[in-house]
Amino acid sequence: AFEQWIGLLQAAFVRAGVPERRARALALLVESSLEGLMVIARATRDRAPVLAVADEVAALIEGALPAKGELTRRIDAAV
Repeated sequence: AFEQWIGLLQAAFVRAGVPERRARALALLVESSLEGLMVIARATRDRAPVLAVADEVAALIEGALPAKGELTRRIDAAV
């Protein structure tokens, strides 16, 4: 299951213009952040860490994308 999510994320990053090797690393970072975050959120029963980490992960992804800014706007609109 993890490898499938990582593969989907990697493919999306590559389509967005991220080089293949960096796309794989970003996909691993995003997936591991989400999995760890779910454990923390369940244990603390607090969604604040989810929002904080989402902002940071979005900023990292934006830094890797050729066109910056859109991801943060989408996350901000969803919150």
